[in-house]
Amino acid sequence: MAKRDADMKGPRYLDTGTEANRYAVFEIKSVEIGGPLVAGQVSPARVRGLLVIKSKMVERTADARVRYIQLAGAQLEEQKRWGFTTDNLKITATFATMLSDHAIEVPRILFYKLSNEIQMEADLTFVR
Repeated sequence: MAKRDADMKGPRYLDTGTEANRYAVFEIKSVEIGGPLVAGQVSPARVRGLLVIKSKMVERTADARVRYIQLAGAQLEEQKRWGFTTDNLKITATFATMLSDHAIEVPRILFYKLSNEIQMEADLTFVR
């Protein structure tokens, strides 16, 4: 498994040694929330954006869950050092992409057959 992981990071596949390819980036363009935001409750949502892997941009829409978090008093004071304010949103999104959508060849390594599909999850917190 260690060799497989090292091979995937190499120039033939993900090329993570190149600074521009080091990270997968999901640039959010819009968030559609399925109802009103109520403090402490989770609402379904759809997140649309651009997923960039190995410098190749692909539009993606992800199913998401949005939680509106209101902080006050001692709880707010305790969380200020981490950048939180009175109004915060926590968004968890799951989506899939294909290696081939990012111009990456699907490796076929002896005993290890890898899928073209990659499952991803993003866990984001926004403050106002």
